[in-house]
Amino acid sequence: MESRNYLRWTAIARVLFGVVLLSALFYYVNPVSVLPFLKQIQPVWILAASGVIVLATLIGATNLYLLFGDNRNLKFGEFLPLYWTSWAVGLVVPGQVGDLASITTLLHRRGHVWQVVLSRSLLDKFISSVVLLTIALIGIARWVAVDILAWFVLALLASGIAGIYLAIRLRKYAKRSVGLVARALRFLDLLRQQIWECCSQLPQRVALNFILTVVKTGLIGASYWCVFRALGYGDIPLLQVIPLVAASSLVAYLPVSFNGIGTVEAAGLILFSSLKIADPAVLTAYLLLRANVMILAWLPAAVWFLRPKPANSSFR
Repeated sequence: MESRNYLRWTAIARVLFGVVLLSALFYYVNPVSVLPFLKQIQPVWILAASGVIVLATLIGATNLYLLFGDNRNLKFGEFLPLYWTSWAVGLVVPGQVGDLASITTLLHRRGHVWQVVLSRSLLDKFISSVVLLTIALIGIARWVAVDILAWFVLALLASGIAGIYLAIRLRKYAKRSVGLVARALRFLDLLRQQIWECCSQLPQRVALNFILTVVKTGLIGASYWCVFRALGYGDIPLLQVIPLVAASSLVAYLPVSFNGIGTVEAAGLILFSSLKIADPAVLTAYLLLRANVMILAWLPAAVWFLRPKPANSSFR
């Protein structure tokens, strides 16, 4: 019970921290200075950003679907709405595990082995993190000032330290129950076996997942590029935008805010200052993308959620 209270209060604190930080950013850039950018928005580029986001999401769904192998009981047409719904849930559930939990639950309810779903979803997350980190480091080292690279590395270290701290706290509670610790260790070992099995049996699909993840990361960066063009910045190099977006996306993994609210925008302000983009424009772009993504995720998810559930099936 104490551990549940700790997790609940931690989640509330992260939401409050994100809201306070975002409010502070608004105060920093002056809300009035955002209005001119909102008035000059070019809708065609917002539509272009929406199309790019949809394409990136389809690639993300394909990435995860590839890791399930040649399974005739899991058709892509059945899988896509479940993936889309899990993406939508992950945008409103505190933490970085909302989409993992939802896709695992949705497929398990339809008869799929939840250990397989979770382990391969974790593998997909790991690949995405590696690609994001690689692109961010290369891009920042190539195009951004050294002091910003140093801040980025410090943010990653802080994320690691915070993660270790949370793990220690949770382990402290878990030690009170020997049975709980034993079950947790068995669970982790099972996930490790499932991930290794996927990598050894489907190496070509894992490699293709890496390649498509690079493409997906580029498309996500392109969506921000489109929004900046919508705000009047038509001369920003796309290849410089992509790594900066990757770097700010990684900041969302810092376990100090709800889904990166405030922290991602703060990172964006720091990173995009290297491209001489006005702070109000950066904040406006990030908030427009948040709203756009929320709409694109939840509209189809709401429609699919109301549709009749598909027949149960299972992994082979």
